[in-house]
Amino acid sequence: MNLLKGQLTLLSMIFFASCSKSPEKQTTDYSLQAQVAGQLVSGNERGNGGDAIVCLQGFEFGGLGTTQTLDYYQAIISRETFVFFGGPGETEPGKISDDVFKKARLLISRIEPFDPIRAKKYRQWLSTFASESTINRTTSLIDIHDEGLIEDYPGCFLLQIAKQNPDPQSGSARYSIDGRLWDRLDADNQATLLIHEIIYRDAIALGQQSSAQVRKLVAKLMDPDFSKSSRANYVTLMNQLGL
Repeated sequence: MNLLKGQLTLLSMIFFASCSKSPEKQTTDYSLQAQVAGQLVSGNERGNGGDAIVCLQGFEFGGLGTTQTLDYYQAIISRETFVFFGGPGETEPGKISDDVFKKARLLISRIEPFDPIRAKKYRQWLSTFASESTINRTTSLIDIHDEGLIEDYPGCFLLQIAKQNPDPQSGSARYSIDGRLWDRLDADNQATLLIHEIIYRDAIALGQQSSAQVRKLVAKLMDPDFSKSSRANYVTLMNQLGL
């Protein structure tokens, strides 16, 4: 079975929301419930997006479950990747913190030994990411089915966390991010989302219409041993991924 976005009953979401302990948290959680409800009835747009995976484990103890990027989750669960982002980091609600940018630069640096030109391009795109982004806490992003076929993860569901406009007009954002989901991510996952969107920007220019190959490369970059490989292996990998 393949995991589909919003494939969760509203009853489960109501129960999830009821786990919150304070009025402030309850408001946030019900907004997430409404977000899923909207995606259940509106999600067939195709385009260029990034996904978050929300898992409900722990809600029976009053917790809020976990929210991660699909890239990060698959790297650990499906690909069994050892990930290292340089230690813990701070996040800022509704913003991209310096620690998150630092972690993203670390991942890009792992390409440097094999492909300095690509690494330079990714660093440039990272440097303009904040100015080309909007983080919105009031509206949900329309579901984009570009993640390809993925495994079914019991107790988890997908939500659209980012959408990319490959040809932004003057005054419009290249990257649109759902702030309610963004604020649920830790620094490692926020950095992962930035890297996903940067590499996906490259993939879009090459004609790719699914983020499946992008997630494979992101998972590789999470491994600190990636830079210990060889240029020949790197070239083979990038050819296999169509990048």
